[in-house]
Amino acid sequence: MLQPRDGSLLDVVQVHRVRNQDFLIRRLHRQALTASAFKNDRLLVPDTQIERIARARFAPVSTCYVSLQTSASSSWTSEDFLVAEEDVNKLSDECAPCTAKHRLERRRLRGKLPLKAMELMCGAGGLSIGLDLSGACETKVAIDSDPDSVETFKMHHPNAYVHCEDAGDALRRAIQGRVSPAGLTYPLPGQIDVISAGPPCQGFSRKNRRANREAAEKDPRNLLVLTVLGWAEHLRPKYVVLENVEGFTQSKLRGRDQGMVKLALKSLLDLGYAATCGFVQSGSFGCPQRRGRFVLIGARHELVLPQMPRASHQLLGPQGHRFTWTDGLSRTHAARSEDFAAMLPAVTVADAIDDLPVFDWQDPHEIYAGPDDVGIEREHLGIPQLPVSPGKAVGFVTVAYAKRPSNSYQERMRVFTGQSVLKVAQHQTSGTVASAVERVVNVALRPGADFESWNQCDVRKPALLGGFRNSRWQDQHFRFERIDGDKYFKTLLTSASVQGSMIHPDQRRLFTARECARAQGFPDWIEFHTDPILTSAYRQIAIGPNHYRRFHDTCTKNVFFLRITSATELVLISSCLFLISSSATDRIIRSPNTHLAREIEVTKTLVAELEKQGVFESDEESKVREAILGKLDAMVKDFVYRVSIANGMSESLARSAGGKIFTFGSYRLGVHGPGSDIDTLCVVPKHVQREDFFSVFETMLKEREEVTEVAGVPTAHVPLIAAKFLGVDIDFTFARLALPRVEDNLSLEDDNLLRSLDERDVRSLGGSRVTDGILRLVPNIHVFRMALRCIKLWAQRRAIYSNVMGFLGGVAWAMLTARICQLYPNEAAGAIVSRFFIILYQWKWPQPVLLTQIEDGPLSVRVWNPKLYPSDRLHRMPIITPAYPGMCATHNVSQSTQMVMTSEFKRAAEVVDRVIIGKTDWNELFAKHDFFFKYKNYLQIIASSGSADLQLKWHGTVESKVRQLVMKLELVPTITCAHPFIKGFDQVSECWNDHEVRLVATGDIPEEVAQRTQKVAALPETEDAKQAAAEEAAKVTEGKEGHRMIYTSTFFIGLSIEPKLAGEGPRKLDISYPTAEFTGKVKQWEQYDEASMGIVVRHIKWTQLPGYVFEGGENRVTAAATSKVNGKRAKSGNKKKNGAEAAGQTNGASHDDTATAVDNGDTEMASPTKKQRTVPDTVGGTAATPTLPLQAATATKELENFQLATGNQPIAASTNTAANH
Repeated sequence: MLQPRDGSLLDVVQVHRVRNQDFLIRRLHRQALTASAFKNDRLLVPDTQIERIARARFAPVSTCYVSLQTSASSSWTSEDFLVAEEDVNKLSDECAPCTAKHRLERRRLRGKLPLKAMELMCGAGGLSIGLDLSGACETKVAIDSDPDSVETFKMHHPNAYVHCEDAGDALRRAIQGRVSPAGLTYPLPGQIDVISAGPPCQGFSRKNRRANREAAEKDPRNLLVLTVLGWAEHLRPKYVVLENVEGFTQSKLRGRDQGMVKLALKSLLDLGYAATCGFVQSGSFGCPQRRGRFVLIGARHELVLPQMPRASHQLLGPQGHRFTWTDGLSRTHAARSEDFAAMLPAVTVADAIDDLPVFDWQDPHEIYAGPDDVGIEREHLGIPQLPVSPGKAVGFVTVAYAKRPSNSYQERMRVFTGQSVLKVAQHQTSGTVASAVERVVNVALRPGADFESWNQCDVRKPALLGGFRNSRWQDQHFRFERIDGDKYFKTLLTSASVQGSMIHPDQRRLFTARECARAQGFPDWIEFHTDPILTSAYRQIAIGPNHYRRFHDTCTKNVFFLRITSATELVLISSCLFLISSSATDRIIRSPNTHLAREIEVTKTLVAELEKQGVFESDEESKVREAILGKLDAMVKDFVYRVSIANGMSESLARSAGGKIFTFGSYRLGVHGPGSDIDTLCVVPKHVQREDFFSVFETMLKEREEVTEVAGVPTAHVPLIAAKFLGVDIDFTFARLALPRVEDNLSLEDDNLLRSLDERDVRSLGGSRVTDGILRLVPNIHVFRMALRCIKLWAQRRAIYSNVMGFLGGVAWAMLTARICQLYPNEAAGAIVSRFFIILYQWKWPQPVLLTQIEDGPLSVRVWNPKLYPSDRLHRMPIITPAYPGMCATHNVSQSTQMVMTSEFKRAAEVVDRVIIGKTDWNELFAKHDFFFKYKNYLQIIASSGSADLQLKWHGTVESKVRQLVMKLELVPTITCAHPFIKGFDQVSECWNDHEVRLVATGDIPEEVAQRTQKVAALPETEDAKQAAAEEAAKVTEGKEGHRMIYTSTFFIGLSIEPKLAGEGPRKLDISYPTAEFTGKVKQWEQYDEASMGIVVRHIKWTQLPGYVFEGGENRVTAAATSKVNGKRAKSGNKKKNGAEAAGQTNGASHDDTATAVDNGDTEMASPTKKQRTVPDTVGGTAATPTLPLQAATATKELENFQLATGNQPIAASTNTAANH
């Protein structure tokens, strides 16, 4: 959509193609109306000509969707623009799939559970009707002290708990745990998601001449705002919506300018809510009335704050008021919607009510005698002339509509639960005295006529002016004014006053209750509980917030139904900047739009270092991957076609069955490097079975020349087929959807796709859905990818990249990086990396990391919820996946691995701080881990077997249990940390006799056997590789009696021991129980064979580490001579043979400490100690806490960002210019 060339409606255009510096577009014009045509505000007519527009002049302001108008199309259900069938061929072919995808997304959003809402001072329910009709909310509770309003509310909210009492009294009872006088219970904290309220406006309204705007506290009605805030504090809802008249912002409180609005803002902020506010005009959201309202929206700090929505409809007349305020530092701020064109035309008085039956008041001739020529003429035209008398309503209690709806607004007003209302109720006016009736009916029948027309030539009845004082006629609210049908309703008053601006545009009477309801946006199916003369109905209608039906259509559909993240700073950045009077701190933070020059420079050096480290693949490699994926997509479609034919489907149905391949993991995230694999998901229709995948598709792979090393693993937790395609490793997973065919435009975002799927299919879909969810939720994908490449490389080099060993896997690191990107959406990659380490070092675990709100879905599956599931409360570093069903991706993290990662966060923060101030470069961040130099004591776990095939399975089984051993070791009293290394070392040794076999299996490899031992880069997974390994082993041992090839997988755990107390003697570290329990569990594997397999856990000193754990020419001797242990270099004077005593200084342990381990479970078990230790801040060392660098101009904002992100103040922060630059 483009800014209009003329008028105030946005121009709708479709881009057909781009040529050089020009766009070729087709304009779509609004419907050309005839007198009898239905005014569909969404119907467009495409131009017959293609227009060329220069690229420099092409500046779209928004996107819209266009679909075909059918017999089922209705203006009240359509959210797209429409074109007639005869015009659809003028649109580009790309239009249909784009709109279909958008529509699918809307259906997905509508399928989400609505938020549970509560309305205070509800009146007739204007706020709740708007929220409920938007689909975002379902009102469960309402409170109002007016009995008629309560009864009206009950009629259209039959399932809600509606309390007829004072909201303040109700709050007092709710806090005390009591029930209402009617015996109803009040909601409890956590049961309400949204509180909406429209406190009485009479004390703030400019139309109330008696309102005390200089001291708002003197009107008790004004203080009901505090009751709303009290309910918010008590229930802690996710959102708070408060509306009132524009005068609310100008009311003083105890002499303070704008005291009421500042009080409301400060209270919400102190309660932990982010807030935004502004003025909205009802006409801007499709209501036929110009009625300004102040709106305040609050959102809990972990949720995204809804934006003030952009207007949907053209606004007649000038824009809204400018809302400005001054903070405690004497700075002035403003909140006002931008002036811009709208999508849809304004709704006028005639648009709103000209389908309702006509009637006039009959002239009583009390002042002027008859006959009434005008009345007689109108009666001849079929317009009933109804007599009026005080105490009796005039009009139709229930009556059929005068005609079919003539526009979209009328159609919307008639719709109830998808069906059109056939009759309209309460099309009546109040009765009044004869003199007032005569004055009304004699106002001239022309737009804008008022009391002055009585003295003009077309009326000539000056006596109607009566004895009123001249000053009274100068009052703008005392004019007997006839409304212009082509303009808006004037503001409705709480009583049907004949003296105001409430006379029908072309009928001789006041507006009926139904017409007033139409003016406020109340649908026709809302009937008002009222007295016989409709006094209560008029009051209920007038105090209702008219614009909220369309306002919430715009606001909630675009915000509440978005993927609501817990991006605290992202919430705040999107809002206005507030400062509360007498407060010197910005409570709503806006991140700067420009990066600091130093951060940009640091980012450039980071990219250069990553290129030097070789994390980017070449263009040629990228093209190979793209070609592979293209071929694989064709293969999947061919696979589905073959299975479809085999199932007896026709050729055409088989071809249309489709099939699609999705990617996930590092490739989908865009952070893969040279040699990385590609994780793929094959999505197929419902008639294709998993058995077909492991038979037909696996065979198809084996038949292709470019595919090698094909291996299916149907029994895996996520069944897959591994293969190499043109030398690139590909993992194929499989998901069968409950769909008859899988189209190319299929998106996996819709949670309803998970219906009727088995657990394996849901797990298979999870990888792609989570990856796509991450990409959707990051504010800047390029920055995210660059930062994630850095974080992944750092985690790999520092040996903390392993989900199975209790550290974090690729998805978890991606979600942490995405979270920091959300918190700082405008920062460069270098700044993101810096804040990543500082924030996570001080993160208040187990506070979860959430990219979006955890939501329920269509399946009866478990979703992470520590309040409901005790096991979820045990997760030490919960990082929750952003796709349904939300799960913890880090449930494997143990106390020790958390300690190690926290220590690494601290180290990295210190390094990056030095990088930013120019004291070092990025290479230091990626320095290799020091695991094998760090500890004095290690556990060595050796898993052995006699064949490569068996060793692959044995390796995986033992590796999966190491984490359990770590958790048991953490219970040993003197062990402060059990640090597992992230991978095992695979070797194959040629043993000449049983003695050598035993030595190899227990880790004591003699020098002569070591010469016959080789590292195994990767154990064979495919059948061909297994066969080749078996043949190689047979070749080596052929003709050599007693010679055997022994495969071993060795894992290491570093042990940090508590320092001995002063005067404490030798200690014995008994770890026999956890090691014996570990070996016992491992041996319970169903394929374990005592004769051909072994498992040994033994304690070794640092100097006993085997040489194969060192790289780059290092060995035990050079390591002992040159390495640092906990920051202190070993002294040569303390060395003994093999440097054993030098290692004794590690972790402060005594040389007399001994450790007992278990070999093959032969040692007697020791009783475990159940003591659970507190996680220390670091693992060894006493380095200074990393400093959060602050810029002097933005220090306050940076501190606030940090506190909201971590739940704590930074331990150290500095604005020292020299330090930070």
